[in-house]
Amino acid sequence: MKVGDNIFIPRNVPHCFTIVSETPAAFLIISQPAAKLENFFRVYAKVEHMTPKLQQN
Repeated sequence: MKVGDNIFIPRNVPHCFTIVSETPAAFLIISQPAAKLENFFRVYAKVEHMTPKLQQN
């Protein structure tokens, strides 16, 4: 993707992203209903260590 591009990910489709450049990236994520995504970030913020398997994804 390049600056200004966007992507739509349908519900229930597993996905991830990786930043491959050396420059910082910014994301605008829109999720509806928002409550489920907010809970995801609450749980994710508590993760202290990622296993090697999770780091590969």
